[in-house]
Amino acid sequence: MRTLFPLRSLYQKWGTMIPDHITKLAEKYLQGTATSEEKQILHQWFDETNPGDTEIVVTPSPITTEAFGAQTLTELMAIIQQDKEVKREKRRYILPYWRMAAAAVFILIAGVSAYFIFEGQKVETTTALQSAPPVQADLKPGGNIAVLTLSDGTAIVLDSARTGSISLQGGTQVVKMADGQLAYKDAVGTSNKVMYNTLSTPKGGQYQLTLPDGSLVWLNAASSITFPTQFTGNERSVTLDGEAYFEVATNAKMPFVVQTDEKKVIVLGTQFNVNAYKEEPVFKTTLLEGSVAVSNATGEVKLVPGQEASIHPATKNIKLAPADVEQAIAWKNGLFSFYNADLKTVMRQVARWYDVEVVYEGEPSGQRFVGEVPRNSKASEVLKILELSNVNYRIEGKKI
Repeated sequence: MRTLFPLRSLYQKWGTMIPDHITKLAEKYLQGTATSEEKQILHQWFDETNPGDTEIVVTPSPITTEAFGAQTLTELMAIIQQDKEVKREKRRYILPYWRMAAAAVFILIAGVSAYFIFEGQKVETTTALQSAPPVQADLKPGGNIAVLTLSDGTAIVLDSARTGSISLQGGTQVVKMADGQLAYKDAVGTSNKVMYNTLSTPKGGQYQLTLPDGSLVWLNAASSITFPTQFTGNERSVTLDGEAYFEVATNAKMPFVVQTDEKKVIVLGTQFNVNAYKEEPVFKTTLLEGSVAVSNATGEVKLVPGQEASIHPATKNIKLAPADVEQAIAWKNGLFSFYNADLKTVMRQVARWYDVEVVYEGEPSGQRFVGEVPRNSKASEVLKILELSNVNYRIEGKKI
């Protein structure tokens, strides 16, 4: 079997020597034994080394290994380009392809296409392919699971509760809808006594709720919301722990208040997201529509659509900045979404959604990640992209 060494005499056309690992991958490519990851690495090298003004002539048939020593680098690149064009026809992307300086791109196809862009460094391909330990198990994604705790302490698991009326709470009927959503409706001729219920999602769970005033709530994993079975008085107040997206029914006479520890989000009628996980480094409120005010002991800040208020626990100061709205509510739309996120930020979301403990063997690097992956993917499909950036992992039961 001939090696790819003769190709190096042609490096002047591309202005670079061909690395050893690329020649080995090209040899496997032509033999038909290259994996999809190895093909992707070869495609990436082709993109980075082939000038845009270089004319590539596609050969009428693939190059065989035996004949390869007599062929030119131009012909090899033509086959790679041809293969890329075929694959490009088969792919469909969640978002347009993002171009970022000094970024290496890897694509994961898992039912629907997803991608991550690894910033700041290129992948050392031989290490990524050879040193990663094999996956020992896999983890299924989370789903619509929650527990409703009634005012008397009764706990109802909603993923197994039947459709229809669940309980009568004061003057309110608690109903599980056909689509799985939980709703609170007035019960005619019953008591007006106000009671408090709590809807909680475990790790690996999410749930949708319609409050007594008609406001909609999407509760993310490992979160809880406590609310009255009827809204009375001067305001509609709920208490949140974790993350939720709200579409609040308009009522100018009764502002809607989301209480989280020492922080408040006050609204009249709007769409917004609140991220109040205790393990996250900052509290965030992102406004999509309407107007909200975020307040704590240091003061109050009003938001307009497209803005985000954040509070760092150390300073307590409220900072206002433009928001990446799509990223903030990606979880509600069934996506993991990251922008300039470090590994621990990524893995906190993975831990909540797959109900696992994350353990680090060694200190994670400062590498940053950008991109989206569907939340209905298995854990290995999400982690595979990290693995291609030298982040190795193994799954042991409920631990990554």
